[in-house]
Amino acid sequence: MDNTELLERIEKLEKQVELLQAEITAIKNIEVSEKAREQIDKMDRANKLVSLIENLSGEKMPDAQKDDEIEVLRNISQQAEIEVQSSMGAIGKFIDNSADESDFEWQPYQDGVEITKYVGFDKETVIVPELINNLPVRKIGKEVFLNCKEIHYVKLPDNLYELGKSVFQGSGLRNIQIPLHTKAIPENAFFLCDDLIEVLLPNNLEKIENSAFWACKALSHIDLPRNISIIGDRAFKDTIIDNIIFRGNIRFGDEIISYNDNMGRVIKIAFCSKDDVFIDSMRNSFKWPNKFVFYCLPGSSAQQYARKNNIPIKHLSEFEKDMQEEK
Repeated sequence: MDNTELLERIEKLEKQVELLQAEITAIKNIEVSEKAREQIDKMDRANKLVSLIENLSGEKMPDAQKDDEIEVLRNISQQAEIEVQSSMGAIGKFIDNSADESDFEWQPYQDGVEITKYVGFDKETVIVPELINNLPVRKIGKEVFLNCKEIHYVKLPDNLYELGKSVFQGSGLRNIQIPLHTKAIPENAFFLCDDLIEVLLPNNLEKIENSAFWACKALSHIDLPRNISIIGDRAFKDTIIDNIIFRGNIRFGDEIISYNDNMGRVIKIAFCSKDDVFIDSMRNSFKWPNKFVFYCLPGSSAQQYARKNNIPIKHLSEFEKDMQEEK
């Protein structure tokens, strides 16, 4: 194989790589199955190999070494092509899981549509279409994915504004990214999602309603945006979250966060505001038998609440240091 043929093969590989980038971008924030993830990793390696071939083929090599170098490049090129083709097949199969209009029932809603029911058969991944009947999907309504145990990943459309109550309750969901324009996680949205391990929340989110993540037994971490002002009753009850940061002025409901185990672990909570609102003295936002440490500012509502309820207190500035030491 001469240099011209080698460069033609490189060009062909580059085109294949380019065609795959859009599909990879569409799913890059989804925790896909191990098999699909492995194939995406192969795609990344193939892309790097193509770059390597470009660099090497552009070098001027001594005539005595040229044949040997071209043979090496040929082997690299062939391996890259095999990996690209393998990745194309796996990602193509993944994209085939995209739902179409026939998988949903819907009704008009605002300037778009509301999905009212999922009538497709359960599959590991569901990619909700951006448009139904050429109108944007603005809402996924009440109980649409209720008890869909086989569904592990749902890709929501970017133009989504609203989720309905119990939308994913009891499903097999493992992780999800909430779109930018969504301002509330509704009541029971992820209640009893035993396998949920990751939720990515948008910066515009304003409230997390009652029991939104109650009994998500695998959920160990959640990053709350600054704009949240309301966290409802039992929002994170019976999760395994053991540290959390509340950034804005928040009104807390009852039994916000708790463990349901006997390991005696301490839940570390950082309050960045001085003016959080806690429920009245007859109920407890953060209640025993759980053990808490509050990290807060002097004179803050969190400091006063902690003292009334005999909760240990540390200055807010110590939170990051303590978390690093724990690691």
